[in-house]
Amino acid sequence: MEREEILIIDKNEERYLNNPYGGLFGNAAIVQIVEEMISDPFIEYRVKDLQELLDLSPTSITNSLKTLVNIGLIIKEEQDPQRPVYRINTQSKKFRALTLLAFAVNDDHTGSHLMDHEIERCYQEIVKATHFKNYALTLTKNDFYRCSRGVLKAVPYTHAVVATA
Repeated sequence: MEREEILIIDKNEERYLNNPYGGLFGNAAIVQIVEEMISDPFIEYRVKDLQELLDLSPTSITNSLKTLVNIGLIIKEEQDPQRPVYRINTQSKKFRALTLLAFAVNDDHTGSHLMDHEIERCYQEIVKATHFKNYALTLTKNDFYRCSRGVLKAVPYTHAVVATA
């Protein structure tokens, strides 16, 4: 008979398992929906799917989805008006910002550098592609990234200069 190993998880660690923001925004219905959809942005959801996943009422899910559609974070597709499908608007800057925030929470927790890699990827695919000569993005007072002549690098905040295109 095979012995099963059980991983004991500290209560502080548990909140990071299925929550990309580590409990940062609380537990409201709209927050739970955003966290679920951001964690896998390529899945299409129906109200019933979210109800099963999150154990929320159909009314709170529908109201939250309307808000998220109105602000442009998600897209509603109505091939079947009785059962519309919702998906993340991956072209939304809100989606990119929420993704970076999820990476930042993970980086702070694990010591990884996912956010830095994502910023570099965004620069290569978005900023550089639009032919910006200089581009600056302020993340915090201590983290300043400067893109200049095709190179993304962290520079000391005291030396950071915001350049224009």
